[in-house]
Amino acid sequence: MVEQAMYELRDYRIDDVKLQRLADDVAVLAYKVHEDLVVDGAPVVLDAAESSTWVRKNGHWVCALHTESLLGDPFGRDRGTRVDAPN
Repeated sequence: MVEQAMYELRDYRIDDVKLQRLADDVAVLAYKVHEDLVVDGAPVVLDAAESSTWVRKNGHWVCALHTESLLGDPFGRDRGTRVDAPN
């Protein structure tokens, strides 16, 4: 059984929102998000690029697909957390 991390969303910000209508009933929404979280008791800052494809069915907009990609270097080198390897 996989344990899930306990988290609390403290604050968030959505920036750089872009909307592209592909057809009358299909639209793609893209944006950047900044989140301040507490995960398992530790503070975490997350920046990501997200996008959603929305389809209108029976007069209601439904999210058909959502993606999220973390921004920055996945190894943390852009956050000054790099540890040099021993010689």
